[in-house]
Amino acid sequence: MTSTNCTITFTQKMHTDSAVLFAGVCDPCGVPVWAGSPEDAQTRFEHHRDIPEPPAEVLARPVTVADVDTYPAWFLNGRGFPVAAAAKCQHGYTLVAFCPECA
Repeated sequence: MTSTNCTITFTQKMHTDSAVLFAGVCDPCGVPVWAGSPEDAQTRFEHHRDIPEPPAEVLARPVTVADVDTYPAWFLNGRGFPVAAAAKCQHGYTLVAFCPECA
């Protein structure tokens, strides 16, 4: 995956305390990005897009709990999110969800 694959469109949302939020979901990653201003939203998206990849050998095999623990930025907030979201731990939780047994 290269950073040029990520795109996002932000929409303005109202929060429960009447604060305005700018929210979007990265396409194709599915990672939600939200912020209090359009500028901050763009900065957060650029951070998501630019998180460095783990080593090639990590990307070449099925993702594990240990991989997510070692490279959390990539698998939880970066372009590796779809891979971790599709994989499950031995207890049946996706690798982006909290598993009380793996913790």
